[in-house]
Amino acid sequence: MSETSLERISKAVADLDQDSVETLVRELLNKKVDPSTIIEKGLVRGIKEIGRKYESGEFFLSELMYGANVFNSGYQLLEPLIKQAEDRGRKGVVVLGTVAGDIHSIGKDIVKAMLIAEGFTVHDLGVDVAVDAFTQAVRNFKPDIVGASALLTSSIHVQKDLIKRLNEEGLRNSVKVLVGGAATTEGWAKEIGADGWGPTAGDGVRRITELAYGAERQ
Repeated sequence: MSETSLERISKAVADLDQDSVETLVRELLNKKVDPSTIIEKGLVRGIKEIGRKYESGEFFLSELMYGANVFNSGYQLLEPLIKQAEDRGRKGVVVLGTVAGDIHSIGKDIVKAMLIAEGFTVHDLGVDVAVDAFTQAVRNFKPDIVGASALLTSSIHVQKDLIKRLNEEGLRNSVKVLVGGAATTEGWAKEIGADGWGPTAGDGVRRITELAYGAERQ
């Protein structure tokens, strides 16, 4: 394995070069490089650079969203291989989604990739996810953790509505709720009764791991 190859993947993601990402991922898979390593040291580093460029004004929203597609083009080549190993030391079940009124997926996608690489089973509900859809997923998948992301201040109320609904339907005691996204704060998480808060994708993954170890399956 060559660190240079992983750096090339990171650069290709950050440069929005989808064809190169797919080619480089396939090359490393042919060399029997661990898929988790390709995700963590290649794809994730690249998508973090895209986030940095967006925050600094080098990239606009359109480039941020296209960057998520580039990331996913590489990730989709790795996901089946990672899922084959999910049952070995599986840490827990997580439901993820970006709340209704918000279509940003980049942070959620990073969290998903990192969680699967860590051995979690992840059910990704996508973006613009209504409270009803989150609630139904809790019934269907019986997750240990629900992660609800919100980048827009206009959509964070959905996180509060979700926790309220889970309480109303008697599901709250069976699942931990983590909120995250640029519009959220630790104070907001405490105010709405969430079990945790992840200001960044890495923080979210660490907090989910902590919550999962303490979560009791029903």
